[in-house]
Order: sequence, then C-alpha cells, then structure tokens
Amino acid sequence: MSIGQQGRPKPPRSLEHRRKLGLANMGRTHTIEARAKMSISRTGKKLTAEHKASIALGRTGKRHSMETLLKMSTAQKLRYNKTKESTNGNGPQAGT
Repeated sequence: MSIGQQGRPKPPRSLEHRRKLGLANMGRTHTIEARAKMSISRTGKKLTAEHKASIALGRTGKRHSMETLLKMSTAQKLRYNKTKESTNGNGPQAGT
C-alpha cells in the first residue's frame, strides 16, 4: 500500500468477503516470537473490576469435559508424586 493510502478509511467488507478472509486465515498460528511479544505487551496490565466480572459471567455454568477432567487429574497426580519424591516420601509439606 502506498504512503498516500495509509490511514484512509476502507469501505465496509461484505459478509462473503469476511467469510473468505476467515477461511483463508483458518489454522494459522502465531510464531513463538510473536507470542512472546504479545505476552510482554500484556504483562503488568491490570484488569478492571468490570472486566473481571464480565470474564466470570462468561465462564459461569461452563463445565469441564470428561477428557479435560482426566487430564487435570493426571497432572495433579504427577505434581503430587514429584512433591512426594522431593520430600523423601512425606508428601506435600504444609507451610514449608
């Protein structure tokens, strides 16, 4: 795009055009570098109470699938076993 065209408003995109753009971008992922930049740009930003409430409202009533529950259970068991091994078999130590 030429410098003279930058900043000019574009005409609205039709539904068909938006559908084609969506299909063209489907499956694309961000690179590791791009994800790192996005992470850095979000670090330290505080969410407002209103924003937190809207996130909570959006999650209300959602349940984890059985597959997800199984994954979470397996991960928790692995964490517990690692802690148990590092504390000589005494299990997780409260307060230490």
